[in-house]
Amino acid sequence: MYEVGSVLYGYFYLNENLSKNKYVIVFDLSDDTCLLTTFTTSQPRSGSLDITHGRNPVSGIPVSYVFLKDVEIGIDPNTNLPFCFPQNTTIVPDYGFSFKLLSEFQATSKNLKKVCQLYNHEINNLIYTLYHCTKTPKNVKKIFEKKLEEMNKVS
Repeated sequence: MYEVGSVLYGYFYLNENLSKNKYVIVFDLSDDTCLLTTFTTSQPRSGSLDITHGRNPVSGIPVSYVFLKDVEIGIDPNTNLPFCFPQNTTIVPDYGFSFKLLSEFQATSKNLKKVCQLYNHEINNLIYTLYHCTKTPKNVKKIFEKKLEEMNKVS
């Protein structure tokens, strides 16, 4: 369930005043102890007037990665059917990164379920885009740099 490119869905206790159902994407599980994830948002935060699937904006320095609704991005392991987000869904580098012990992560969620395994090209493009965003935290960029090196060795 906690592999690179897993899209999880569940009820999250975000802070003492806010709990809600959220999607989260797994980027890394290091030494089976620390999990790097990011929460998605359906808020219009693409940073582009002309929203496209993937890197936004298409040219220049990226600000976000958008999964357009109804675009197939992976497979639902529960049904083996293609998975699409029901709304335009954005990943932005200044919101949602979580780097926690796996036990801490599990303690802040309820009814967690893997709903998608992203296609390789989607997770690779997502990591590449976020790595090049200026607002991605430095500790996250270091992990992404290792992931990009691993991806280049495979291809």
